[in-house]
Amino acid sequence: MTHNIMVLVGNGFDLQVLHEYDRSTTTSYQDFYFFLMMKNIQEPNLVFSQMRKAYNEKPRRKNWSDIEAGIESLVASGLPIKYIRESVDEIQGWFSQFLNYVVDTDLLTQLSSDAMEKRWTQKSLSRFLWDIKSRRELDKVPFGVRRANHELYNFQFINFNYTALLDNYLHLDSEQFDPLPNSTVETNFTFNTNPHDFPDGVKWNYGNSVYLECQQVIHPHGFQSIPRSLLFGIDGDGMSREAVAKVAKPYWARAEQRYSHMFNETSLFVIYGCSMGSTDAWWWTKIADALLSTDAVESGLLIYKWNEHGELKMSDDEVREEFFLGARIHDRATKDALAAKIVVVNYADDDERVFLNTKREH
Repeated sequence: MTHNIMVLVGNGFDLQVLHEYDRSTTTSYQDFYFFLMMKNIQEPNLVFSQMRKAYNEKPRRKNWSDIEAGIESLVASGLPIKYIRESVDEIQGWFSQFLNYVVDTDLLTQLSSDAMEKRWTQKSLSRFLWDIKSRRELDKVPFGVRRANHELYNFQFINFNYTALLDNYLHLDSEQFDPLPNSTVETNFTFNTNPHDFPDGVKWNYGNSVYLECQQVIHPHGFQSIPRSLLFGIDGDGMSREAVAKVAKPYWARAEQRYSHMFNETSLFVIYGCSMGSTDAWWWTKIADALLSTDAVESGLLIYKWNEHGELKMSDDEVREEFFLGARIHDRATKDALAAKIVVVNYADDDERVFLNTKREH
């Protein structure tokens, strides 16, 4: 049996790495704005002007530096799409320079060394269900507490970031993985379906001997070393055909053609470090459709929600509502049906966690 696991990773992961390695400048849009100010950018760029206008507003909006929110405002203002697109093209080049400044080879080398030494990749892929602390929630995972060897666990990572930090972290080096460790069977990995050993009435070692596949990381929004590949835009729903062709992210990512076939075959969706906002609504809507579909395999959704130190943690229901809003789900009955399939891991920096952990003292 095959268990496909689709993991969608947002800027929260890159920010986590940069903070862990004491980098004062991060990949946030806010830091990008100050980078442009430091570079003394003089061009009359519409997107940059929108950011500067939002920055100077009192009280300052929470998302004042959000490039894509700025693009959405420009489109709504009725400005010619041609001029907006020209400004976005300039932003691509500047943002690529910014990323090369923030994510340098020294950082990539440090992360690579630590990931191998501390076996972060192996732990993330084999024991991430440890992050689910109750049997009731673990039962929402189709393969939670499963007793079966010789099955295939196939991971597909969707990296919304432009950097290679996640790709670096996930690389299965020879210290953490042997593709052919056994002479009599082809299993190559141990996957734990019940890391907390919740009672199940059966004596079983839940470290199942399985086959592991970790597909090449997909960057649907581009890669930092190819400036013109960087996608900044909005979801495109309800926009004119011209606007869609110029600033809609799903259109240029060709998401429907490239990725839509994957959803109905996915057993578990994992969302990590994502704001679940409207600019990526295509992805959240597809996940919701797959969770509810009678034509899809049995599936569940695991959402990791980071909470800033000192702030009150969001409740699990509030996190689910954030997903519903991003997926444009408003009907109460549909929300209830989805909630029965959604597990939330609410965490702060000090909380112990297995999946995509980068704490170096562990």
